[in-house]
Amino acid sequence: MLHGPKLVELLGLICVFAVTACGSEETGTTCLSNTECPAGTYCSPTGKCTYECKTDTDCSGGTCNILGKCVTTQVDSGPPKQDGAPNKCGPSTCAGCCVGDVCQTGTTTSACGKGGANCTACTGSAVCTNGACTVAPCGPSNCAGCCSSNTCQTGTIVNACGKGGVACAICQSGQVCLQSQTCGKCQTNKDCDANSVCSTATGCESAYNTIYLISNVKAKVNQFNYSTVSTGAVWDPLDFPDPYFYLTVGGKPNLNLSAVIQNTLTPSWPTPGITFTVKKGESFRIDVLDQDAPAAEFIGAVEWKTELDLAILKAGSFSFKSTNSKYGLQELSFSILAF
Repeated sequence: MLHGPKLVELLGLICVFAVTACGSEETGTTCLSNTECPAGTYCSPTGKCTYECKTDTDCSGGTCNILGKCVTTQVDSGPPKQDGAPNKCGPSTCAGCCVGDVCQTGTTTSACGKGGANCTACTGSAVCTNGACTVAPCGPSNCAGCCSSNTCQTGTIVNACGKGGVACAICQSGQVCLQSQTCGKCQTNKDCDANSVCSTATGCESAYNTIYLISNVKAKVNQFNYSTVSTGAVWDPLDFPDPYFYLTVGGKPNLNLSAVIQNTLTPSWPTPGITFTVKKGESFRIDVLDQDAPAAEFIGAVEWKTELDLAILKAGSFSFKSTNSKYGLQELSFSILAF
């Protein structure tokens, strides 16, 4: 049987290997910080290099860190593995979804899932609902156009017309999808496709091979006639010219002449206008003349030698201003609408 110092020495050795029961053990080395202590120890408040454990088995419910301290290990859920390491993210440790070994809530579009499965990033208009990426039904909350087969359409074509997430409408024959994104008869050329114009009688028609009405014709005539005298002469001896105009389409003059406007340099023919057919590849010309006896005097003309531009037919108007200060016809403008 041991007594006295021998018994105390034996009890000290037992405490070294049972730190969780007997506390920390000093090495005898003095210190001011952990960096002054040997590996596996730390500097205690008493200024001595100290350790609580050598291995994980010296700790109860924790692990032994590099400073020789017992620390508690955080585990997602479930019991530790047999080797003492924490469980990895998976069905037994994570109610949401896993990104690597990290458990996520599984409720966001960037990390969606449940039951410890791998997280999924939702794409497009899909949202995370109950751990699954789902596409919300097409409707006012997610579609500015119209909905067809649960798919959002622009809502600007005859086969799918509408806005505000309503069901797409199919426009009837003779109707178009208007700028208001409702079906109806065209109101302006903009309601028709790029190669069509809006006819007041039939709706959208091909821009060419269509009857047009030219109206609201306005002109500005030079004060002097430079075609007869290089220094310029008056059109009429006692007053201003008496202008009128006529059309030439495809090289053939239109027999419907405009009215004659007496004594003016700024004639205007608002109504009733002249009708004619615009054809692809046919030239178009407007001549303005001064009615005089015995013969009319040429004031000026505007001509399209190939065909009247589609852009003009779509715009429904035209404006010309001469860059030659001596040209008889200084300005010309008109409206042109499918009849």
